[in-house]
Amino acid sequence: MYLMKPGWKTLRMGITPWEDVDGLTVLKTIEEYGRICYKTEGKMTEDSAIPFMQKRLNPQDPHLALLDHLHITAKYVSDRGFSHEYLRHKLTEILGSGCVEPIDDFAPMAVLQESTRYCNYMKSGGVCFIIPPWITSIPEGEFDGSDLYETPGSKERSLYDSLPDTDRIWLRNKVHSEFTYLEELKLGWSPQQARGDLLISVKTEFIVTCSLTEWRHLFKQRTAKSAHPQMYELMRPQLDDMKAKIPVIFDDISY
Repeated sequence: MYLMKPGWKTLRMGITPWEDVDGLTVLKTIEEYGRICYKTEGKMTEDSAIPFMQKRLNPQDPHLALLDHLHITAKYVSDRGFSHEYLRHKLTEILGSGCVEPIDDFAPMAVLQESTRYCNYMKSGGVCFIIPPWITSIPEGEFDGSDLYETPGSKERSLYDSLPDTDRIWLRNKVHSEFTYLEELKLGWSPQQARGDLLISVKTEFIVTCSLTEWRHLFKQRTAKSAHPQMYELMRPQLDDMKAKIPVIFDDISY
């Protein structure tokens, strides 16, 4: 069994690697597209992109449809609870209150995710679980569940004995989940049958691609104080990264 912290990485904008993205070029591109609406292409200057975008993002008279034309792709390593909550955005942006309405202006999200139907964690060396931010006494690393119960004096046994009660229960639950899953595979079950005994804290990897419009919506929802702690654990530093890379677009979103 392996325990690890979650993580994220912004991969690219379009086909341009994220590290090569120039934020001012992004604004100039959006300005170029946006001025078609107003037929003001002749007003473009070397310094006009920032004020143009600031005006488009004015909450009194926004024009956010401009942001639908550029897309960013990111990868996350998280638990299934995080991914379930995050990927609801793929549906809720379209479904709204339960049905598609003609007035909806939605920006769909493209998603690819690690599949517990096809991934056999016995072949990959065991199950990996994500350590949530409220578990502070358990380090990342590989753990042999048998050591926690059968080998007094071992390094892992010493760690187990020193844990707060809640953390000890949390760790024991992970050991039980992995043991059950692996035993079921050994007895002939397929991964898609055994996956029902994996916990929601099992590690998953997923990739999302969506427009700047949708990224703004994600950050507003998932960096707020009311968001789940595992959500803002990843989304707040990612928002800060995007703010540093691209001017204006995310500046009005704070936490």
